Amino acid sequence: MRWIKFTVHCLIALMVLVPFYSYLETESEASVAIPLGYRPSLLLSSTSPLPSFDRLRFLDRTVIMNYVVGAHDTLWGIHQKLQMDEDTIRSSNMDDSMSLTPGKILRVPNHRGTLYQVKTGETLEDIRKKFAWGRRDPTSFTSTVLAMNEYPLPDLQSTQHPMEADSYLFLPNTTIKYWALDIPIDFTGRLRISSGFGSRFHPVLHVRRRHDGWDLPRPYGSPVHAAQGGKVTFTGWSEGYGNLIILTHAIKSKNGYNIITTRYGHLSKIIVEAGQHVRQGQLIGRVGSTGISTGPHLHFEIRDSSGRPVNPKNFTH
Repeated sequence: MRWIKFTVHCLIALMVLVPFYSYLETESEASVAIPLGYRPSLLLSSTSPLPSFDRLRFLDRTVIMNYVVGAHDTLWGIHQKLQMDEDTIRSSNMDDSMSLTPGKILRVPNHRGTLYQVKTGETLEDIRKKFAWGRRDPTSFTSTVLAMNEYPLPDLQSTQHPMEADSYLFLPNTTIKYWALDIPIDFTGRLRISSGFGSRFHPVLHVRRRHDGWDLPRPYGSPVHAAQGGKVTFTGWSEGYGNLIILTHAIKSKNGYNIITTRYGHLSKIIVEAGQHVRQGQLIGRVGSTGISTGPHLHFEIRDSSGRPVNPKNFTH
C-alpha cells in the first residue's frame, strides 16, 4: 500500500509542476527569483522541475522569475520570448537605461505591473503618490496593493507607517515610465537593421570607423516618426547625414530628468521646423538617401546628455 500512495503522490506532483527544459532559447535562462518580503508564499519552491513562464502567466497569484540576460538579448527580444510587456520588465528592474549586459539578472513578474523595491523610511502613502493610479484613486490603490501582497495588516499601523527597507511590493497594472523610445519607422515582424551600432567597415568610404546609430532600410518616401515627444532643435543639411532632423527630449528617470537627443538622417523630406514641439509618433519626415548613403534608409541615432552616442537597443521598444 505504501508504494501505491507514493506513486499517487508522485503523479500529483508531476501534474502540478510540469517540467521545462527548453522554454528559453540560446544563452538565456529563467529561475526562481528574489524574496518578496511580505509575501514569501507567492514564490515557487526552488526544487526542480519548474513550470514554464508561459504557464506561470495564467496563474492568479504573483510569481517573480529571474531572467539571465544572454549575449545577444535585447529588451524587444525578451518581451517576445516571455510575452511580457517591456514597461513591466523595465519598471520592475528600476532601470531607466535598461542596459542589458550578458549575465545581468532581470526580475520579471508573471503579470503586468511593477515589482517595487521599498526605500529606507518609505511608507505606503509615499509610494501611492508616485503613481497616477494612486494619486487618482488613493483608496483603491492602497486596498489593492495590500490585498495583492497579503500585507500583514496587524503590523500596518497606518499608511504612514514605514515599510521594511529593500522589501518588495507588487503593484498590479502600474508601471514606471522611463525613457523608452519608439522605433521611428513602420515595420512588421522582426526589425531589419542593415548596419548596427559600433565599429564597421564603411560601405562608401571603405575604411573601418565607428557607426553611431542604426541604419534602418525602408522604401524611399516611407514615413519617419518622432521616437519620443520633444522639441525640434535642428533641421537641414549636415555633411554625411544629408537631410537631418535633431529632436531634444526631457526624459523622466529615477533621478529626475535626462536630456537626450535623437537624430534622423538621410531624409528625402523634412516635415517639421526648428523650434517646433512634436509628440511621440508624430510624422516628422520621410526616408531618403541623401548625404553619404548607398540606398534609401533611415539613420537613427541617440545621444545622451553629454552628447555621446548610445546604442539604440537599450532604449527602444
